[in-house]
This record gives sequence, C-alpha cells and structure tokens, in this order.
Amino acid sequence: MCGANGGLVKSFSDGECIFAQGSRPTHVYLIQSGVVRLSRDEDGEDVTTGFLCRGSVLGETDLLEGARRRFSAWALGETRLLAVSAEEIAHNADDPLLREVLLRRAP
Repeated sequence: MCGANGGLVKSFSDGECIFAQGSRPTHVYLIQSGVVRLSRDEDGEDVTTGFLCRGSVLGETDLLEGARRRFSAWALGETRLLAVSAEEIAHNADDPLLREVLLRRAP
C-alpha cells in the first residue's frame, strides 16, 4: 500500500522485527500507530534501550550517517509504519519539512 510522498505503509505484528542491529539502513520510518521497542545486543543479551510511539521517527540517524543499525527495532502490538526509502530522502533532501522531521533525532 502506498502512502504520502511515495512512502510505503508497512504493518508489523506483536514481536516482529522491523530491522536488526548491524543491518544496513535502507529506510527511515514514521510510526503511524503502535509502539516500537529499541534494543541492543550486549554480550549476547537483548537489552531494551527505549521505546518510540506514534509520530516518532525511527532509524534516521544511522541512515543519515551512513552507519549500520546500532540497535534492533521490534513492534509491540500491531504497529503501522510509513517507510521512506533512502533514495526518496536523497531525492527530496532540499525539502524543508523533510529536513525538520529528520533532524528530530530518535534516541
């Protein structure tokens, strides 16, 4: 299903992995509904580092810095995200609204 500005709406079930620590970022996500748990592998243990809810931006820091994902993201309950690809962001890099949204850093 297509969303605003060419984004793709993605649905995740409770406990489903949105992206894994160490993976290459391909999208930035806007949380439309639900909650996302952020976690990090520390010496083989999955440690929760935070939570994001509706209206939050997810995964922009790693994408903008060209770094691998520093944490994993998991859906808590039914979660809907608007996924915006790296190509779409690069194509619209001069858009002031996009810049404002992306500069609100996620934890």
